[in-house]
Amino acid sequence: MEHQLVAVLREQLHEVFGTGYIFAQRECPLGARIADIAVCSFNEKPAVGGLPRAIARLSAMDAHLLAEIVGFRYTAAQLAARSFVPLSTVESKVASLIRLGLVERIHGRFAPTGWEAHLPAALYAIEAKLSDWRGAVAQAAYYRQFVDKSYVALPEKFQSSSALFRECRRLRLGLILVSTSGAVRTCIPARSSRVAATWRAAFAVFSLRRFMSETGHEAI
Repeated sequence: MEHQLVAVLREQLHEVFGTGYIFAQRECPLGARIADIAVCSFNEKPAVGGLPRAIARLSAMDAHLLAEIVGFRYTAAQLAARSFVPLSTVESKVASLIRLGLVERIHGRFAPTGWEAHLPAALYAIEAKLSDWRGAVAQAAYYRQFVDKSYVALPEKFQSSSALFRECRRLRLGLILVSTSGAVRTCIPARSSRVAATWRAAFAVFSLRRFMSETGHEAI
């Protein structure tokens, strides 16, 4: 079953992404869709104890504003225009982020206070299917606007599908095949996405928030 395929992948993510510290999220929202597995790769194990604990308690709007501030130093008016919320709301939210030690004001613009160094170094998404490879390819291609690299994962029986291989290469997707014995093999390496900086920062911030808030998080 499809959930079993996802479980096998989850257990062998290092076969795909190599050694290092990674945080895997199952059923992870990416835009209007849900990725089977989203992976955050850190250069080294995050020093969670040194991060402001307030990150784990951020609301969705707080996290969105924080992601905007991570990418660029905006004024309150610019943040309101980009977020489509009233200026008064932005000012109130940013004032709260300043009190929490996550944001500072520099010459009328807002900047993160250094915690952003703990954000993931790389972001990946995996879409797994048992039979509908075209659907998997379409969803993995959609995820490229949010992550650095995107992958399709399918059973090994698809290794002879030239159409599948051709589409993955055309769309710059990685292809992972899983054998009946549970072996995981990367047949096509994913190529880097031209992801929008703000969208990437948003996913990175939301992932860090989830990483810090989950008890028994899936860190391997």
